[in-house]
Amino acid sequence: MKEIKFKNVSKSYGNTKIVNNLNLTIKAGERLVLLGPSGCGKSTTLRMIAGLEEITSGDLFFGENKINNIEAGDRDIAMVFQNYALYPHLTVWDNITFGLRMNKVDKNEIEKRAKEVVKILNLQGLEKRYPKELSGGQRQRVALGRAAVKNSDFFLLDEPLSNLDVQLRNSSREELIKLHEINRPTFIYVTHDQIEAMTIGHRIAILNKGDLQQIDTPEEVYNNPANIFVAKFIGTPPMNILKGQVIDQQVYIEENCISENENNIPNLDNKDLVYVGIRPEHIFVHTENAPGRIQGEVTRIENYGNQKCISVSIGNEDIKASIKNDQDIKKHQKIYLEIDIKKCSYFDIKTEKNLKLEG
Repeated sequence: MKEIKFKNVSKSYGNTKIVNNLNLTIKAGERLVLLGPSGCGKSTTLRMIAGLEEITSGDLFFGENKINNIEAGDRDIAMVFQNYALYPHLTVWDNITFGLRMNKVDKNEIEKRAKEVVKILNLQGLEKRYPKELSGGQRQRVALGRAAVKNSDFFLLDEPLSNLDVQLRNSSREELIKLHEINRPTFIYVTHDQIEAMTIGHRIAILNKGDLQQIDTPEEVYNNPANIFVAKFIGTPPMNILKGQVIDQQVYIEENCISENENNIPNLDNKDLVYVGIRPEHIFVHTENAPGRIQGEVTRIENYGNQKCISVSIGNEDIKASIKNDQDIKKHQKIYLEIDIKKCSYFDIKTEKNLKLEG
């Protein structure tokens, strides 16, 4: 297997820059997810790997080989698109094996590979059906199987599950991981869905407006976001970003001190003003006051089934906190919030970058 390396790669259409000076190494055999909002450049990045988009500037390498001018058909790529693009006149089996037969792969090898992916993708018993006789989820699995049997070094997927319902997406994510584990190709997956990114990726590369914001493991991206964009984009509900002030290593929000133990406060380089980031699950809701707690009023309650998310008004700030379903909290009720200071992130007031990662 080979790694993929972007060196100062940019892609523009006229004066519109889609990908800006991208430097990124995708490790051989890993599952990397390209994540970001619509228009961030993630699909364009994938298509440059596939050879479907020309690079405006910079260099793209497969291993030690620069492949800027290598045709798509010569890159040993297996790719799955958002639309299924199946041959309507071919059966499931023939759709899956078509590429192998065109490349004159040995019949026994074709049989072996196809049976393996049919089993993993739960397509057994459907081999003789035509695409029109399949559900949307079954068609997508056929498209995945057709790519997987190629045993290519590179497996590229451009939002392949976006047309499926939630339940099918959950099961399909498991199947994707099983497919990758057959031969462990270098696996690049494009999505705007953070749940897919967190569950599929060994690492996540987050893009915004053509710029790479952060690349790291799902755990690190969630717990130590590189900047405020990443902090808000990852997590449901998203991280609270509050204006804070640091005085003698004590952190204040709306004149409320949220820490009375300076040993719990990281070195903030004597910055007076910071953004304090805290995830809703790291805020504890009480009905009685105590030192370090902040008083507020509940303005909204959202029921997520397994938990509730409440919005709490505190001066000019609005804070979201997660509570258990059996916790009796009502709208307009006065409550007291206790923030887990050890779980806070701190962001520069001007650059919006994570101060911990900057240091």
